[in-house]
Amino acid sequence: MLKQTQAQRGNVLFLILIAVALFAALSYAVTQSSRSGGDASKETNVINTASLTQWPNSVRTSALRLIVGGIAPEDLYFNIPTEFSGSANTYFVTRESRGVFHPSGGAAPYQRVPANLTRDGNDLAWKFNLDFEIPLLGLSGAGYTGNDLIAFAEGITQSVCDRVNKELHQYESATPVIAAGVTINNNRTALTTDPAEPSTQTILNDGSTPNWFENKAFGCFRNGSAGEFTFFYVLAER
Repeated sequence: MLKQTQAQRGNVLFLILIAVALFAALSYAVTQSSRSGGDASKETNVINTASLTQWPNSVRTSALRLIVGGIAPEDLYFNIPTEFSGSANTYFVTRESRGVFHPSGGAAPYQRVPANLTRDGNDLAWKFNLDFEIPLLGLSGAGYTGNDLIAFAEGITQSVCDRVNKELHQYESATPVIAAGVTINNNRTALTTDPAEPSTQTILNDGSTPNWFENKAFGCFRNGSAGEFTFFYVLAER
């Protein structure tokens, strides 16, 4: 009986020691979390950065597959599949094979910019155009022939924008600013008869030396001194 009682006491003491150890470990974790302050926000921004870059990468894969198959970048359509049908969109029926998001074309999944990444908390449509050239990326050319096919996400938060440049480019300074600002058109929209071909060439430049945009296939900038924070991702270099 005595041995049984001693054994029970020993078991209770052992359980108490385990509980104390677990409590100490939990206290340490909470303390470290409190000391780190913005770590939770940092981790969230890292996740947001990944979600912002993964989707356009899949679109790039689909677009390049169509380009390799013989479709020129300026002949690609970025309409969602439902915009290829209906009485108002009969023009597109014979061009489904050029649709990056159409099952008969590139078959890329369509997605909007998630609301948790945007300044106003609403999901936003991506913009696609051939209006700009990234310097030292691909070949330069006169007029729009030297422009790159780029996807833009306007209106994202500054914290996500800063994290994109830090994670992807180890850029510790403030997000680059295009002082004068540029107009970012969406040249692939519903009811257009053909993808728009710009007549001019605009080289993205933040005014720094060397130009921050040089040889960058993706990144984030502020469009104007008080403009929107904008993410860009090159789908096809030219």
